[in-house]
Amino acid sequence: MKVKAVIMAGGVGERFWPKSRIKNPKQLLPITGDRPMIKNTVNRLKTFMPVKDIMIITGELYVKAIRRLVPELPAANVIGEPLGRNTAPCIGLAAVKIKEKDAVMIMFPSDHVISPVKRFAETLRWAAVLAEKTDNLITMGLKPSCGSTAYGYIKEGKKFVLKDGGKGRGKPRGIEAYRVEAFVEKPDEKTAGKYVKNGSYLWNSGIFIWRKSVILSAMKKHLPDVHKKLLKIKGSNIKSIYPAIERVSIDYGIMEKVDNRLIIAADFNWNDVGSWEALDKCFPKDRRGNIKQGNVLSFDSSDNMIFAEKDLVVTLGVSGLIIVSTDDAIIILKNGRGEEVKKVVGRLKVDKKLKKYL
Repeated sequence: MKVKAVIMAGGVGERFWPKSRIKNPKQLLPITGDRPMIKNTVNRLKTFMPVKDIMIITGELYVKAIRRLVPELPAANVIGEPLGRNTAPCIGLAAVKIKEKDAVMIMFPSDHVISPVKRFAETLRWAAVLAEKTDNLITMGLKPSCGSTAYGYIKEGKKFVLKDGGKGRGKPRGIEAYRVEAFVEKPDEKTAGKYVKNGSYLWNSGIFIWRKSVILSAMKKHLPDVHKKLLKIKGSNIKSIYPAIERVSIDYGIMEKVDNRLIIAADFNWNDVGSWEALDKCFPKDRRGNIKQGNVLSFDSSDNMIFAEKDLVVTLGVSGLIIVSTDDAIIILKNGRGEEVKKVVGRLKVDKKLKKYL
């Protein structure tokens, strides 16, 4: 079995403005600690697979920077998209670039925090066995610890048992695979609470496992125009073909439409670091519950997250705030409103005087 890991690293990370910018996006930054997120993701994969089998699909603008950050990867393994077309074309591009006839592909976002790595690795190895021995499109789900409105959900169906002689091979204790009954978009708070109580809904991790032929077959059926254009890509002609490809997510374009889909109920610790609130578990807190990174002083303040890149930031008598200060911009928001930072970026895009802050 040949396994290829594909890291999807093309986003800008708009919800992490003003830290994340177009020229220096979230995945290239040490958002969660001392190392860039893309470096952490590669290091995690290196513990259980050869570097030569790790591929990164990113924006054309970030290819050189990523090659500098992860020089151990062959330069040809870092592939640039001329422009973002969401996850389905990104995944399809990886599939057509992989030379092995029918490799198992494991797709990862570039910005997750996952532990312990050993449990993560053994779960993926078993997922690869399922992908090799069946014609299923497989995703990872995590049991929700709360009714979060920041994640999509997947409803478990019947338990899946491998019956072809590979039954149980390498299966981690306590881990099961299920048929997927439904994909659900990010719910409101009340609905998310119901999902948690139901017990059969898992958080959608955005991690996928399948054979190259199976995902390309699904694309040919459900996204025929995307599939046709991807097959025409030969080296440098990507710039003339890619802009005409439909912008579509893998969930909407493929996973919500197919019948041959499984979800593995994983139990490793997972944080998709989608907004500033997600950093709540990534840094230590003082006795008042404040996270303080950089040059920060707090007086009579509690439950704040304060990130000071350069200048001194002082809080006095405030609570429940997220404050991020960079060398040219500051954002102050109420904890719980992090998803709305995209509105700020949207405004910057349409205001000529403000575009310099993108």
